[in-house]
Amino acid sequence: MEEMLRIAMIGGGATAVSLLDSLLAQETGGDVAPEIHIYEPAHLGHGVAFRDDLDCALINLPNGRMSIRDDQRDHFLRWLRRHEGPPRPGRPEPGADGFAPRRVFGRYLRDHLAACQESARERGWRVTVHPETVLDVARAHDGGFLVRSDGGTRACTHVVLGVGPGGPADPYRLAGSPVFLGHPYPLKDRLAGISPGSHVLIIGTGLTAVDTVLALLAAGHRGPVTMLSRRGVLPEVLAPARDWPLTRADAAGIEQRKARDGTLTRRAIWELLHEELAAAGFDARAETGWYRPGRSAADHLRHQLTHPGANAVQSLFLSIPTPLARAIRAALPEEEVAAMLNDYKPRLRSLQCPMPPATARSLLSAMDAGQLRVLAGVREVRSARGSVTALAGDEVVTAQVAVDATRTTPARAKGRQGRLVAALRRNGLATWNAYGGLATDPGTARLIPARGAGPLGIFAVGELTAGDIYYASSLPAVNRGADVVAAQLLAERASRARPARRAARQVSTP
Repeated sequence: MEEMLRIAMIGGGATAVSLLDSLLAQETGGDVAPEIHIYEPAHLGHGVAFRDDLDCALINLPNGRMSIRDDQRDHFLRWLRRHEGPPRPGRPEPGADGFAPRRVFGRYLRDHLAACQESARERGWRVTVHPETVLDVARAHDGGFLVRSDGGTRACTHVVLGVGPGGPADPYRLAGSPVFLGHPYPLKDRLAGISPGSHVLIIGTGLTAVDTVLALLAAGHRGPVTMLSRRGVLPEVLAPARDWPLTRADAAGIEQRKARDGTLTRRAIWELLHEELAAAGFDARAETGWYRPGRSAADHLRHQLTHPGANAVQSLFLSIPTPLARAIRAALPEEEVAAMLNDYKPRLRSLQCPMPPATARSLLSAMDAGQLRVLAGVREVRSARGSVTALAGDEVVTAQVAVDATRTTPARAKGRQGRLVAALRRNGLATWNAYGGLATDPGTARLIPARGAGPLGIFAVGELTAGDIYYASSLPAVNRGADVVAAQLLAERASRARPARRAARQVSTP
């Protein structure tokens, strides 16, 4: 008799939708239908990232490239056109190069989850949603796992971790101050009480900070807005997709540098990137000059918007295939990883997580009007007497409100994610990697357990793994991870079924 797959999917957002879709696409039939338990206490289908919010919060890939299916990049676009209705004056057909509001993409995810659930039921699968928070995962005596939530304990054969990012980092310990907002989401609610004429200080310069600025501008905020961080790095402006066949920074180039230096170093990677740019006809020094300290955020935005085809560094980074990124990650010594994250993580994130051109134009317009500033070199932020003061470089900035637009890594997460990760490590099921995430085998997405334990039936996808190089929560990365996990689960079911079938044949043989 074929053994049943009992899968606990922890987190019911985009990862859960993608995994269920991948399982349905890859499954070719079996004697026993799988049983899937989805644990999601609050944001079923859309997760935190795509909840209902203001329309100024846009997806950061074009409609034609944003999909729950990595092999069908227009899947969302086709859904969007069906649900937007026929084109009419004032409302043209959604374009592949447009950027829908994130809340609309959340509706797409919920719709597709419902479609997957219906398809699963038609095949006889059992898919159950538990609006519960998972508190602990431990080994069971039969080799499976016990999943304990605030609603009870259930046994399963496999666990897939797909929880979202950690919460706000609060790096300057401002929690409890009456002038401090610990996070900006949902934008429509959290920012509603800010006085239109107040000076708002936004801690962080990533996509969350950008969303906060856009929401303030959309609400008609008149006062000054200051974004600040250690590096002052804004997300890149999304460059047009281009085909970039690697000729220098490929697998052979990486191996040559390792052989030359005895190990892979940040300097060797930097050299390869310069050579790749030069081989493609670019002035490598000029292209990388924008990423050196001291460059104006406004000037960089202006350059990208007026020369959209010249953003060669971003195009190059986005052309690095996943296997090569994993090879680079595996080859870098831990001390090089730590130094790279300290020196380059904000810039890497800006390249890997760009913003739509329309968003960049809104920011630049506010900068040119003198309303918005971006400061680097933040050293301290403190609140006292109804205001907040920041020290950034040589400047002292005083504002009436501070908004935390930072977030923790999985290694520093608090709340339900932090408690779950702590339990996994305490039970010997998980270990950290050098990037601040849970260590996984890149080929199978299985967690790497404590020393001495063999491979387990527990997987992680997305932010928890801290990335192929440093980041893994982009939708294409989540889709690829879900495909890998689905293949592993179904292959394991098939391998368990073969001995059972052989035994059944032997018993039935006279």
